[in-house]
Amino acid sequence: MLWRKEASGPASQVGSMKKAIPTLDMTVDQVMNLWPASIRVFMNFKMSCVGCPIATFHSVDEASREHKIDAAALLGALRLVSV
Repeated sequence: MLWRKEASGPASQVGSMKKAIPTLDMTVDQVMNLWPASIRVFMNFKMSCVGCPIATFHSVDEASREHKIDAAALLGALRLVSV
């Protein structure tokens, strides 16, 4: 399954576009749904995002700031499990 990130929306399925990777502007919920292995990453960073109703609204960047987590470190870990 191949994915691409649309200019104004979440990743969508496309035949020959390159695979999307997590970005800081994606919601936590989008990341967890697209890459279930990312759930462990959030847990490893001591973030209680799994099951949180705010996960559908918070971007990865907002969640990292809220939890006082280095956004670059979180994003790097998320990208490692997205391949």
